[in-house]
Amino acid sequence: AQETGYAEAVTRALEHANVPATAISVVESASIGLSAVDQAEATALAKVLPGEARAVPAILSSVTPQIGHTLGVSGMAAVLKATVELE
Repeated sequence: AQETGYAEAVTRALEHANVPATAISVVESASIGLSAVDQAEATALAKVLPGEARAVPAILSSVTPQIGHTLGVSGMAAVLKATVELE
């Protein structure tokens, strides 16, 4: 159920932005360190961003395990990390 909701949210966001799933190359994961939650997120992303339709696989990344849960600051760290990854 959790992965279904997550997959639906990502699908709606892609549709709203008019971006095909195959255009996504990096996903900055919430990755909160709970195996059931992290597994649900990864499973949902695998459904929404299928690998067989891609020339290059999407990268699943997360800064949270590296710096810990710093609340508001972790969001900024995720944005900075994603920016560096895309460069």
